[in-house]
Amino acid sequence: MSKRNNELETWRGACGKLAAHPPFTPGRGKILVCREPSEKEVGAIILPDAHLVPSRKGIVIALGAVALNGMGGQIPFWVKVGDLLYFPAHIGTEVQLGDVLPYDLLFLHESDVTGKVN
Repeated sequence: MSKRNNELETWRGACGKLAAHPPFTPGRGKILVCREPSEKEVGAIILPDAHLVPSRKGIVIALGAVALNGMGGQIPFWVKVGDLLYFPAHIGTEVQLGDVLPYDLLFLHESDVTGKVN
């Protein structure tokens, strides 16, 4: 298994544990995502943090209350905890827990999600 595959397996495990007890509760119509770590190496070249493009993938670890439509009806989520999602790179509100979790967490509107892996 490559170094990158090991890193991704560690990330999936950490996000899975975090989903059992999320550190934050998202607001109405929002989701909390654990963003996949950016790849710091391209071949033998190590990229400095300033040149890294944020990953566009993440795992849902928490859902907020369902959104409401204009008539007060509920709009159910189409994603669920544990789903692997794709979203634009520079979107959402980023939260970092520093030494508790080395991965970025993002609050996203469900409508910001580009798609999910089935």
